[in-house]
Order: sequence, then structure tokens, then C-alpha cells
Amino acid sequence: MSLTGFGTTGPWGERPLFGPGAESISGQNHLIGEVDAWPGRPGTIVYADNICGLHATTAILGALERRQRTGEGQHIDVSLYETAISQIGATVAERAFGDVEPHRAGNTDVRYALHGVFSAAGDDREIAISASEAQLSDVARALGIDGKPTEAGLAAAVGSRSAEDVVAALQAAGVAASVVEDSSDQVSDEHLWARSYFGELDLELDDLQGTSPHAGPVWGGGPPQPEHPQNIGGSTRSVLLDVGYAETEVDALFAAGVAVEVSGTPAGRIQPVPTDELRIERGELSRVVSPAEVRTRWEAARDGTPS
Repeated sequence: MSLTGFGTTGPWGERPLFGPGAESISGQNHLIGEVDAWPGRPGTIVYADNICGLHATTAILGALERRQRTGEGQHIDVSLYETAISQIGATVAERAFGDVEPHRAGNTDVRYALHGVFSAAGDDREIAISASEAQLSDVARALGIDGKPTEAGLAAAVGSRSAEDVVAALQAAGVAASVVEDSSDQVSDEHLWARSYFGELDLELDDLQGTSPHAGPVWGGGPPQPEHPQNIGGSTRSVLLDVGYAETEVDALFAAGVAVEVSGTPAGRIQPVPTDELRIERGELSRVVSPAEVRTRWEAARDGTPS
């Protein structure tokens, strides 16, 4: 398996590429954002990396199946660039058949009469709503809107109510709606706790003790049992012994500083964390939920008694 930026052949075969560049050069960023705004980008720097890894995994499984069937191996050549383009295959096909130049559409969707995100009461609390033309009357009844609901009317009806109440009313009417969750919502999600997606990790930090929720694998089988990562070089001794070094030789390597194990936080690796106020000013955060509030919420979800 060769997994590179542009592939192992072609005029760009020797060029480096990372995830954010792949998202840009493939054209994905051109499709993200509001209509009259600058091109956007996914909210993570690893989106293209994950998609590329998914293609690579699928290709490897196919190659293994082929080897089992025919006895022949093969070389797989996967690139960030090509797998990122494959993600917008429908757009590429539309353009190839003479469709107009793809454009940014924000949260709208031509298949729905209402399709967007609307602010609810509270700091940075939003709901996502998707309704067809036939469901507009259901939206109006659920939210007490007179006449056909428009985006402006919907924004007014939602703005003074809690996100959870609005979502409950719309879902009861059969309209697709959800709270736009942040990390504090997710760790207190009763559905995730009921499915044992989260486990609890005992904290061993100087300024933070107790337990904390920790995500597990994305498949079932019981609650995860998270463990703290080992020290840097924590496996060095066992690996050296496994490959044939004697105990005395390993001791000598450690004594000479050739082999090391680093405990604690490596000097210079961790930068000071900016204050919450500075991060809000930069736009990195929109609101701050106190650790005590988050703990109360996730413990209630864990125990099946959400507040």
C-alpha cells in the first residue's frame, strides 16, 4: 500500500500534501460556506485524512480477498487528492454533463422548503431543521406560527424558546429537527450513555481529580475501559528484550542514555493554554460551560436521570 498526497506517479507524484490542502485543491472548500462569503472548509483538519484512510482500508480488504481467491498480491496506490475528489463525485458528474458551475449554498438544500440552522434561547444554542413543502403546515402547528412559515418567521418563533423544547415539538410533529450539539451536550447524551459509548477514566492530574467521561470504540460490546497512555518510551525495555537483548544489555543502554523512558510532561512540548476570554475573542470558543455544570449533566446521563 502506497498512501501519498498525489500518488506515486504523474507530474505531481513527488509533491507533499496534507489534509487541509487536499480539501482545498480537490474543490471541497469551494462548496462550503454562505452564498456570498469566502469559500469555507470542514471544521477539522483531518477530514480528508479520514476519507483517504477509509478508501485505503477498503482497498486493502479487497486485495486480501483477491489474494485469498487467486493467490496473487498487488500494489495499491491511494492518494489524498483523488480520494478527496471522489467525495464530491456527484458535483463533478453534474458539471461534466453541462450543469452550472457548483456554488456555495450555506445550509440550504433545493430538495427542502426549510433547511437550515436557527438560533434558540441561550448562548450559542441552535437547532437544525429540515422540512419538505408538505411539512410546512406541521411546522406551523408545532411552533404556533400563523400561516406558512418562512425562515424569518421561524427564526422569530424559535429565538425565545429553548432548543430542546423546540426540537421536542417538531419531532413530535414528524419534522426532522435536532439540537446542534457541542461537546458538553455529547458527554451528557442519554442515548450515548445508554449504549455504553462512554466509559469513565480516573483522572491523575495535579489540578483535576476524580473521573471523566471517555469515548470508546464505535462498535458495541459493553462500556469501554479507558486507560492512561504510557510514558514516552514505556515499551522500550520490553521491545528490546523481545528482540533478543539480555537484561544486562538493556540496563546498559538505559544507563548510557541510548534508551529512555520519559515520565510526566516532556519539557517544552505543552504550550500554555490561552484564557477563555482570549479564545472567545479569537473566535475559537463561543461560550464556556463550567466544569461543574458539565459534570452534573454527564453524571445524570450516566445514571439514567438526565436533568
